[in-house]
Amino acid sequence: MKPEIGYDSIVIGSYINDLLDGIEWNMRHTDLKDPYFEQLSVEKFTLETLLQEIAKHGDIGMPTEILEQFVQKADECVTKSHDQHNIYVFETSRDAAMSILDGLYFGYLEGEERSGFQETPDSVE
Repeated sequence: MKPEIGYDSIVIGSYINDLLDGIEWNMRHTDLKDPYFEQLSVEKFTLETLLQEIAKHGDIGMPTEILEQFVQKADECVTKSHDQHNIYVFETSRDAAMSILDGLYFGYLEGEERSGFQETPDSVE
């Protein structure tokens, strides 16, 4: 039996919403002058942006592909930027998106280091 169309977007969207709930809770309990508040703000903006992108393009491609493209673009911006604040923002955004992939795949980084993921016989239908 195949899952419903859009099932991946629903699961990932739910996971991102759970992460947003945690971030918002932490923001309510963190002083505005604390550097951690800035990190939380960037992460919140990133997750909200990713939710919008998945909703907008989720019918065209897999949500995981949208996340992977975001990670790649943010990483490119890190390497091209010369401003330390911009680097911080792009690194934080990249890490937030990668944490979603890590949570979904439990090993996204290891797969990336092996030059991507290979389909196993169980994953092909």
